[in-house]
Amino acid sequence: MKTAIASISTAIIGIVFVIWFNLEIVELFQSEILKNQDKTISSLTVFPSGRWNKHIAIGIALVGILLGIKSVRDKKLLGVIGIILSLFLIVLTFLPIWVYILSDTALDVGVHN
Repeated sequence: MKTAIASISTAIIGIVFVIWFNLEIVELFQSEILKNQDKTISSLTVFPSGRWNKHIAIGIALVGILLGIKSVRDKKLLGVIGIILSLFLIVLTFLPIWVYILSDTALDVGVHN
C-alpha cells in the first residue's frame, strides 16, 4: 500500500509542478505584454523553452510509473491509478498549457494560430 500511495502522490506532485510552471509563464508573458503595449508581439522575447522543467517532470513521472509497477506486482490495484496519473503527467508535460490559459484572459494577443 505504501508504494501505491507514493506513486499517486508523486504523480500529483508532478502535475502540480507542471501547472505551476505554466502559470508562471502566463504571469511573465502578461507582465511583458503590459510593459510593451505599443510594440508588436514579434518583438517580445518571452518564449521560454522550459527544457529543465520538462526533464524534471519526466523524471517525476518515471518515478511514479516505477512505484506504480512495483505496487501492481505486489497485487495492489491502487498502483494502476498512480501509473495512469504518471502517464497523464507525461502527456501534460509536452502540452503548452500556458497558451490556452493566456487565450482565456482579457489580453487577446493571438498567440496560437
